[in-house]
Amino acid sequence: MNIKSTKTPALILNALDWFKQKDFINWINDESNPLMTWHKRGESPTEWSDLIVLIDPSLNGEGSDSDTMPIEYWSSIIKICRAKFKPTSGHHIIVRITNLTE
Repeated sequence: MNIKSTKTPALILNALDWFKQKDFINWINDESNPLMTWHKRGESPTEWSDLIVLIDPSLNGEGSDSDTMPIEYWSSIIKICRAKFKPTSGHHIIVRITNLTE
């Protein structure tokens, strides 16, 4: 078995308020969006509704869900990533979005 591993940058955003917004809920429930999530589509978000998006390492604003996620949320993710990481040509930044009560 040939398995390779690589470290990649990652970030966790606890965005509880996003999971209360109608446009965000509609987006995570839209079955035409191929999301990486534990969310059960068609249901209200729970603490298990985490999702993962991938951000282009150049930080140019592109990524796995840049064309489907409502722009205000995507822009916030990009802004936070730009504050935490430097642009590279390496691997995508993995962003896990949670809705855990603090």
